[in-house]
Amino acid sequence: MIGLRELLSLRGLAASERVKLARHRDRRYDMSMILASGFFDLYQSWQSRRVFDKCDLLAAFVGEEARTARLIGVYRGGTRVPKGSARMPRGFPFPSMRIDHCYVYRLQRDRRFEDLAGRAVIDWGTSARSWVQRMNRVREKEVVELRPTGFARAFPGFLECDLSLGELRQILAAPHAHGEWLRALSSVGGVYLIRDGVTGEQYVGSAYGDGGLLARWRAYAASGHGGNKRLKTLLSRTPERRDHLSLTILQILDRSTSAKEAVAREQLFKRKLGTRAHGLNAN
Repeated sequence: MIGLRELLSLRGLAASERVKLARHRDRRYDMSMILASGFFDLYQSWQSRRVFDKCDLLAAFVGEEARTARLIGVYRGGTRVPKGSARMPRGFPFPSMRIDHCYVYRLQRDRRFEDLAGRAVIDWGTSARSWVQRMNRVREKEVVELRPTGFARAFPGFLECDLSLGELRQILAAPHAHGEWLRALSSVGGVYLIRDGVTGEQYVGSAYGDGGLLARWRAYAASGHGGNKRLKTLLSRTPERRDHLSLTILQILDRSTSAKEAVAREQLFKRKLGTRAHGLNAN
């Protein structure tokens, strides 16, 4: 077993440096979308209480399943700006988030630990409610996994498959780290759903034939719209909305399913979800 303190020490952490640990897991907001849109550092900087005072470093994690937490980055403690100075930026995935009552912490990433960002996974322990802790006051946290470079997330199974467009691009950009994703998505066809995280509008599509879901989803990773009329219009007006799109699977289909059968299933879900009248399907 290697502990977090030991792992950070191997990258240059000094015994005298005061370190706080933060495990972000806010069920009100999709953390994967915040990460994929590049706003995590800003999201973390907004705090209603002075939780990041009195530390030299902040090791920031995102909570995963059970007790685990994945390192997002290690930050040098910065200045705290008084409440009322936070401003919502254009393109933030959850513009309704209340930040007018928040302090703003100006944190800078410590480059000594960048090779661990997104890769180191620890066992946070049983105190999930204690989302901010001082490293020298808690039991050493075990590093349970050191994931490959470029890793986005583990394949959760078809039923739980729900990922942002940004995560899909990460998966495709690092195939060596995501073999399970590529094997699974290429092995089946299916009916899938694309959601706009800003408006909640939905698009239903289907994939069949050679390459399965993976081949169809590659088109979305490349363009954002995959050639779909209303998605194309949406992204031409507001290109930043590309970072707010997410994909999930409604039904798995065998790759031998005919195009006619697959499209019939697609039409069924369009009717059930009303995505022609109230969503992003044009036909």
